[in-house]
Amino acid sequence: MLEFIIILVIIVVLIIVGIWKKMEMEEKQKNKKLVLMQAKRCLQIIDDSKDIINKTKNFDTVLSRFNVIFKNIDRLKSFEEEYPDVTKPIPSEIEKFFLKEKEKFIKEFVLGEIEESMKKAESLTGTKTKINIVNKAIMKIIEARKELKEEENKKELDKKEKEIKTHIQNIQLDEFLEKAKKAEFMSQKSKTLNAYKEALYFLQTDEINDSLQKEKIDEIKAKILELSD
Repeated sequence: MLEFIIILVIIVVLIIVGIWKKMEMEEKQKNKKLVLMQAKRCLQIIDDSKDIINKTKNFDTVLSRFNVIFKNIDRLKSFEEEYPDVTKPIPSEIEKFFLKEKEKFIKEFVLGEIEESMKKAESLTGTKTKINIVNKAIMKIIEARKELKEEENKKELDKKEKEIKTHIQNIQLDEFLEKAKKAEFMSQKSKTLNAYKEALYFLQTDEINDSLQKEKIDEIKAKILELSD
């Protein structure tokens, strides 16, 4: 009798364990289906964001959409430990891909915008307007550099920034020299001399090392000496 009761208890326990495991498996399958649906939605948002990035001409939109992409990648990564096959490729690989894409896209986007700004500045005649447009290009570089991680990309933007600053310096110097030439043409010696002195002061107090613009400095000094006689 005792043996029968023990066997019966064992059978009941096995049945309960079996039912529990089945319920656990069904719950896990249900959860997996839910996770897969959420993962699918995340991938759709990532794809939509990528399309927007490729079409937009607004830098803020580019940055915000990359943020959306990485936010959804983080969500996919939260599923990865329990469901390693939630996406193919796996979320960590998707993240690596978009980190590289972000670096490449931001650099090329900003360089393209800068090129357009420089062309626009060249087509204008007013010095202040030109400088304002070119200064905005520098601000875009500063903003983009904050988003970049790779040193090579940062160096490329640093190089472009130096080129733009040199361009601004040339615009400002040309204005001083044009003022001096105009005064000289009108035989206004005092105004001509003062204009050249302004140009020399500008060159000797700007951010560019004097050794890199020695030829211009010597040329203006010679002109000042000539007019001082």
